[in-house]
This record gives sequence, C-alpha cells and structure tokens, in this order.
Amino acid sequence: ILQVADVVDGFASTPRPRLTWRTETDTADWVQAKATIEIERDGKSETAIVEGEGSVLVEWPFAPIRPRENVAVKVHVTGTNDAAGGGWSDAVDVIGGTLDEWTARFVRSDIEHPVLLRRSFRLRTGIRRATLYVSTFGGQFRG
Repeated sequence: ILQVADVVDGFASTPRPRLTWRTETDTADWVQAKATIEIERDGKSETAIVEGEGSVLVEWPFAPIRPRENVAVKVHVTGTNDAAGGGWSDAVDVIGGTLDEWTARFVRSDIEHPVLLRRSFRLRTGIRRATLYVSTFGGQFRG
C-alpha cells in the first residue's frame, strides 16, 4: 500500500514528496531488500530502485514535480530471498501544486461580520477539467 506524503486532495505541497509503503505478504520473516518505484509522467514511465529495507518517508527519487503536472506513482518490493512482496501497488495520482509560482494581492474588508467574495465566469465548451486555485489568510471556505 503506497502513500505519498505532503499531498492533500491529490495536490503536492512540495515538488519532491516523500513516499511510504507497507508490504503485505504471507511469507514468514519476509524482509524488504529493494523497492522499484515507477512514475508515469507525460505518457512515459521511469523507474528508480531504492536498495534496502527503507519504506517510510523515502526521498523522492525522480525529477521534481512541476506545478500543475499530473504524475502517477507506484511501487513494487522484493525481499531478501528474492521473493516479491506481491505485485505492483495501486498507482497514486499526484498533481504538482502551484508552490511558489502563484502570487496575488490580498483582498480585504474592514467589515467585522463575514463577507462573501465571489466572481462569475463562463467556461468555453469542451472543457473536461478545471482547477480553481484559492487561498485564505484568516478566513474559511464554504462550497
């Protein structure tokens, strides 16, 4: 079972999120010897091998995830006796967050009670997916 740290609702808060996995096997005294990690990005796959028993908060072995980039990550482990710890994990989809590239002016109000801020817009036809980037400082979202 693969988990990607530093990811909330599929968005990475860092370009190099750490990886953690748990192996489930019926083999007695099974010990991980290595893990093969695969990333799919831009329609291409790349693998990295992590030697040893480490499986908690493992450093990201690939090039950093770019803002808004979609990647899929999965892991396959091998034991010290060459026994595989099962097949590949399910892939985990990760989207690169906007990280430090996004800046905006503060919107503020001098009114003490809650204020509704909104904006209407139209989408072109054929849009399959859209992402709304919103941030708050001392506020709450409702939606």
